[in-house]
Amino acid sequence: MILTIGVPTYNRSKKLSVLFECLKKQEFNDFEIIVSDNCSTDNTKEICDIYKTQFKKFRYIKQTQTIHVLDNYKYLFDTCSTKYFMWLPDDDIIDNSYIKRCYDFIIKNKDYVLVSGLSKYYSGNKFIFKGKEINISDDNVNKRVYKLYGSARDNGNFYGIYNKEIILDYLYPKKYSGDLIFLANTILFGKFKCLNSTCIHRDLGGGTSGSLKGLIKNLNLSKWHFYFFHYISAYDIFKNSTYIKKKYVNQINIDIFFNIFCFIYYLKKNLFESVIHLIKILFTNRK
Repeated sequence: MILTIGVPTYNRSKKLSVLFECLKKQEFNDFEIIVSDNCSTDNTKEICDIYKTQFKKFRYIKQTQTIHVLDNYKYLFDTCSTKYFMWLPDDDIIDNSYIKRCYDFIIKNKDYVLVSGLSKYYSGNKFIFKGKEINISDDNVNKRVYKLYGSARDNGNFYGIYNKEIILDYLYPKKYSGDLIFLANTILFGKFKCLNSTCIHRDLGGGTSGSLKGLIKNLNLSKWHFYFFHYISAYDIFKNSTYIKKKYVNQINIDIFFNIFCFIYYLKKNLFESVIHLIKILFTNRK
């Protein structure tokens, strides 16, 4: 096995069955599945027992107690022993060609650390919007990070195939913008590719990609994020970038004002949306 698919799950046995049926139809099937059950109280284990014989390699692991959702993601990343890795949430599905096309690209392009398909978002069965294609191929590491902070709209790239061997450290803060910061910390080690020829279909219903209030609740964040999430995120990005400068000072050629530029690129991209968000809240409260 050269690829591991990590499936974080909690009390979604019905959706898990749909996901496994999707994985059975993949054009590329030389992968291991690791399910990390965050101490579910439904029949998740029974569903996994049914499907474990239908794949080449399948591991079901149940946490002894419910842990933070991001700790469950990290657990899967750390448990993986293969060169390539991808997360696949229990409420999403992928095209039959998704794994094959992402895998074929990343093994042929050694300077890429992450290859994903295009994201499409749904509420129930209703299509809501298409995620932004993020393709970053600069050789300069600073430009790659700045472009990511200045262009990312959703976290669709997150659910692609990673070359785990070239990622020096797993740095995923438990913040509102934690997924974006993780991607920025990952793009330090290689380029990003989004293939528009295959898609991941994402459910906006109840996962970490759901509503703002739901996300804040799932991540155990303060109520202030509801009002000032972009400003708080900009500050978190500045702190993370400052840490990165110090951590990799002897390994990566990072700009002297790296942390400031990361802050500016993100806030410049999201400033208008932040102002509109606050106006809408004030207008709604007045009613």
